[in-house]
Amino acid sequence: MSKGEADAGYQVSNERTLELGGQLGGAVDLMRVALGECHSLAAIYAKAPTAEELYGE
Repeated sequence: MSKGEADAGYQVSNERTLELGGQLGGAVDLMRVALGECHSLAAIYAKAPTAEELYGE
């Protein structure tokens, strides 16, 4: 926290901090699930790169 923020007297309660942390944790969990689904679908539908695409010429 910068000195200006401290001087302004703005504080967030521990309860609110924990609430926000929980919400962020929930969002991260959902993103992990979505990423896993994307990887699963890519493994099924994505074409494997050709040797030319991997190594050139």
